[in-house]
Amino acid sequence: KINPQVIFVCEPWGGGYDPSGFSVRGWGAWNDQIRNGIKGENPFDGSGWIFGKWYGNNDPDRIKSYVNGTLTKDKHGLFKLPEHSVNYLEAHDGYTLGDFIRLGLGDVKKDQLIEDVDEHVKLTVQQLKLNKLGALFLFTSRGITMISEGQEFARSKVIPQDLGVSDKHKGMIDHNSYDKDNETNYINYNHAKINEDLLNYYKGLIELRKKYEAFRRADYEQVNFFDLKDNPFAMGYMLDFNSDNFIVLFNASIEITEEFFLPEGDWEILVDASSAGVEPLTVISSKAVLDPSTGIVLKKR
Repeated sequence: KINPQVIFVCEPWGGGYDPSGFSVRGWGAWNDQIRNGIKGENPFDGSGWIFGKWYGNNDPDRIKSYVNGTLTKDKHGLFKLPEHSVNYLEAHDGYTLGDFIRLGLGDVKKDQLIEDVDEHVKLTVQQLKLNKLGALFLFTSRGITMISEGQEFARSKVIPQDLGVSDKHKGMIDHNSYDKDNETNYINYNHAKINEDLLNYYKGLIELRKKYEAFRRADYEQVNFFDLKDNPFAMGYMLDFNSDNFIVLFNASIEITEEFFLPEGDWEILVDASSAGVEPLTVISSKAVLDPSTGIVLKKR
């Protein structure tokens, strides 16, 4: 008997890179394009959109394609259907999203000795903003959302200094910890309390995505992007699904404050730079002003 709760998913670069081949066969696959485009490929010279940078051949049109599920109908797309796109910013390999941001901002060095892990884990204002910006993009994009355990509080993979074996990287951030059965990979839930602000933001985004099918089921034609020209890192779109009307706005520039002019009517803010959820935070009309490295979700009242 087939278990309908089982999801078949592929990490599609063993034996040749071919996410499209899995999609043709009806399988979902990890979407490394959204991972690299939004976060970046590496934090030292390959940072992505949340840092106000373009990694590789990414540009505003490719970022828009990620919103719709990285479909083959768009240039460089991978998937026939959005449900084949497993969207993620962190997995078992590489740096955690939290560490990628810490390193990408230059707040910690690759070979830096971490003396106080609790203090190191605590997010700065800018680290928190980039973590939230990435999470907001992830949870409002069509496809399957995948997060790694601890991503919701920006966990860090620091090799313990009291490790009982020889390791020249003790006390440093680990980028490839697949073979470590120690505190490098263990989840420290005390750090969830330290970064409770981010944890609650993830909770609110999960609640939003679960309640409103628009963020999971909207068709390509139901997503209509704003025509923006001056700031390439600003993006906005209207999402019309059944009786619900949403606007999702992003400003990934690290310098420019962006002003978005809204369609007629009153718009409830469900998500802003501080909070996320399904209860209105306030009501605005006419325009929305976004600080650098922030995003917002609006619902028509």
